Amino acid sequence: MRQGLTPEQACLRCIDRVVAMTEQRLLDRNGRPLFDLEFYALAKDGRFGAASAYEGGRFSVADASGARLVPMAFRFPKAERPQMPEISCRRA
Repeated sequence: MRQGLTPEQACLRCIDRVVAMTEQRLLDRNGRPLFDLEFYALAKDGRFGAASAYEGGRFSVADASGARLVPMAFRFPKAERPQMPEISCRRA
């Protein structure tokens, strides 16, 4: 993790990098991925974070405050999630 970034920021930066390096055929016409990603990060000092490409992800945390589900940061809102095109493996 780069110095100065929080674990959450590092996860979001990884998502940005993956999307930037993704082949065009795996992106919608607005440049959003046709797949989801989830990254988790833990700093040496115990700070933690996670991020998902699309809104709605949660991750489990257990620390001095107890066990709980925490919402993930996200790059794109759920409403902008593209629909996967229907794929058929059958030959016509």
